[in-house]
Amino acid sequence: MNSIIAKRSIPAHWPLVQVVLASCFIGLCAQISIPLYYVPFTGQTFGVMLVGATLGKRAGFFAALLYLLEGCAGCPVFAGGAGGLHCLLGPTGGYLIAYPLQAYGFGWLFERTKRRMPLAMGIACGQLAMGTFWLIPFIGAKNSFLFGFYPFITIEAIKALLVFSITSNERRKK
Repeated sequence: MNSIIAKRSIPAHWPLVQVVLASCFIGLCAQISIPLYYVPFTGQTFGVMLVGATLGKRAGFFAALLYLLEGCAGCPVFAGGAGGLHCLLGPTGGYLIAYPLQAYGFGWLFERTKRRMPLAMGIACGQLAMGTFWLIPFIGAKNSFLFGFYPFITIEAIKALLVFSITSNERRKK
């Protein structure tokens, strides 16, 4: 076992370190928050998309999952410095719960295909849809779409475009 690890070009613990640091990065992105009705504009989704695209589907998934666990444990990593299990059970919980799936989707997308942009937009909208449906019992279907989906479509598309640009530039440098 040690000889296998010694032959690797990176230390054996590096993937774990990347996952932990990526979860912290998502938490930092969450602090970019603009309150708007029931759901704030945040940098969280940008962080989740970028983590998934750069670390890959598995590590991205686990980084987003660790981020949720940190928040549930009470660490102030959610938007506006919030933390606690009640954040996942509240109106914005659906958006949060979708993050590991979104990171996995972006990781898969950036590992598998060259035609990323249309699919990236679809994955971003899928996360929005999950959050919007979660929001329905709290504010009703009409308001859920008015305040939890439509205002965010353009912003999420811009975030996906930014992630696409950043990762495409990095891949060209290699």
